[in-house]
Amino acid sequence: MLTGTIEITVMDVTGKPLENVEVTVKNDSEHFNILFHTNARGQAGMMRFVATSYDVIAEMEGYQTEKTSIQLRPEQVLRLELTMQAA
Repeated sequence: MLTGTIEITVMDVTGKPLENVEVTVKNDSEHFNILFHTNARGQAGMMRFVATSYDVIAEMEGYQTEKTSIQLRPEQVLRLELTMQAA
């Protein structure tokens, strides 16, 4: 099975890392859905995934939901930075 790594960082518009953001990585066609929470450095999801497409959704009370679609390639280390706007 070919895999790659997704590293996610979530911050606010000032660049401050956001802690306890609920980050979902999902692929509906593969029936795959995993939930992470960011740490004090705003990081989540530093793990290997099957190389395919995913939707990444970041949610936290007081902020607008941030959603993006990614394509993970075999052996790729995909560093994804999400910026959340206050609601």
